[in-house]
Amino acid sequence: MGENNNNELLSTSPWFTAGQQYGSNPAITAEDLSFLRSLGTTKTFPKGSLIATNGTCICNLFYMLSGLVQYVTTSADGTEKIIMYATPGCFFAEEAFFHQQPIIFNLEVLMPAEVIVIDPQKVDEMMSRPAIALFLLRSVSMKTRILAYQIEDLAFRTTEQKICRILYCLFAQQDSKGKIHFTHQDLADLTGTHRVTVTNALAFLRKAGIITIKPGGVIEIADHERLKQKGFSNHM
Repeated sequence: MGENNNNELLSTSPWFTAGQQYGSNPAITAEDLSFLRSLGTTKTFPKGSLIATNGTCICNLFYMLSGLVQYVTTSADGTEKIIMYATPGCFFAEEAFFHQQPIIFNLEVLMPAEVIVIDPQKVDEMMSRPAIALFLLRSVSMKTRILAYQIEDLAFRTTEQKICRILYCLFAQQDSKGKIHFTHQDLADLTGTHRVTVTNALAFLRKAGIITIKPGGVIEIADHERLKQKGFSNHM
C-alpha cells in the first residue's frame, strides 16, 4: 500500500492531529498563529480538569497549543466511550461551537493543555482570514470522517477488527516501534466495549500471531500487514 493510501487509513484514527488536515504541510503558519493569539486569550488547563461537560453548550472556539484533550461519553451503566483525542495544532470542539446545541461528551484534559480561547464576538474576524477558515473547515470535515468510521465500527466490525484498526493507527502515528502502551481498559473505552471483551479479543489476536503480549501487559505488533488487513478489511 502506497503512502497516500496509508494516510487515508490513518485519517480514520481517533488521535486527531493537524497532519490529518494538511499532510506534511504546516498546520497553522506563524503569522496565522500570531493572529489567533491576538484574537483570543491563552489559558492553561491542568491535567484532569474538564473544559466542558455533557449537556452544556460550547460558547468559545478552542485552539490547542500543547497538551492532550479527549472527548469521552458515558452510558447509563458507566461504560465510557472515547470519541477522539485532540492534539496540539488543532481546533477542538469547533463542531459543537457552530451547532450551538448541548454536547453529549466531556472534554477532559489528559495532559496539561495550553489553549487559545476565542470569544464568539471575534469569530467573524477570524474567519475573514482564508487560510484559517479553510483549516477550520478541514478540521470539521476530518472529524466527520473519524466519526463515520466509528459508526461503521459499531455497526459492522467485530471487536477484534476494531482493536486492530486502533492498534494500527496508534502504532503508525506514534512511531511506537511495535509496542503499544495502552491498557485493556483504554482499548475498551476506545471501542465502546467492556474490558473482558477486549481481553478476549486480544487473546484471539495473540493466538492468531498478529500481536504478542509481554509482561506488564505491553502489546507488541507481531504481524503489521495482517493487523492492517484485519483492521481495514472493508477498505483494502
